[in-house]
Amino acid sequence: MTCRRRWRCSRRPTWRCRCSSPTSVTESLVSISGFVQDEEGDWIAELSCGHRRHVRHRPPWQNRPWVMSAAGRQKMLGYRLICRECQKENK
Repeated sequence: MTCRRRWRCSRRPTWRCRCSSPTSVTESLVSISGFVQDEEGDWIAELSCGHRRHVRHRPPWQNRPWVMSAAGRQKMLGYRLICRECQKENK
């Protein structure tokens, strides 16, 4: 069951749950090591843990204009995201 009480950090645009233990959040935060495109042209972030995560720009629901340019993607290398696969494995 996922918690519905969430807050948004002003420094990092990553959703975090107040109810989960701090270790579970920090354990699943991994950095972006590269980007690839899928067959539909959507960008996928390659994460340092070996998993992948789509990073789409489809406003108004998914607002990531940085993914549209090579310079924007380059700037986000090393940025930390929550890896959903690592979260599943840790449960």
